[in-house]
Amino acid sequence: SLKLPLSSYSSSSAASAASIPTNPRTTPPMATPCRPSAPLAVALVVVVLLLAAAPTWTSALSTLTLFEGPGCSGAAATYQCGYHQIPLRGGWNFSYDEGYPFLLLRFPGRRTSARTLLSPITTRYAWDAQSCDVPDTQYAQLNC
Repeated sequence: SLKLPLSSYSSSSAASAASIPTNPRTTPPMATPCRPSAPLAVALVVVVLLLAAAPTWTSALSTLTLFEGPGCSGAAATYQCGYHQIPLRGGWNFSYDEGYPFLLLRFPGRRTSARTLLSPITTRYAWDAQSCDVPDTQYAQLNC
């Protein structure tokens, strides 16, 4: 049998692969189809429908009414759409007439966790968050 030294062996595939130069600028990238995922497409359709369903003149129609005092029988205040930081003493009961797709109310309490209410576009009149006779002062932040 004939035995050759290891130095005389050469892999033809390794030699041919090493001799081919590669240029990352001329190498085409892998082709991948560009399709949006189904949840993303649904979300985009929902956003477009919400924007189309709410004309800009309706933003002034969103109002917030707060009733304060013992048993929520005290003063009532109505606020238009916009940014407000409203002190509430002795509890609150609010209702809102919504004319814009989203009316966001935040009630950051000191002792309780903050409460956020987001009204959907289909809601036009709503009553929520009755918490009368609360001794602590709370702040309602109205954004819409």
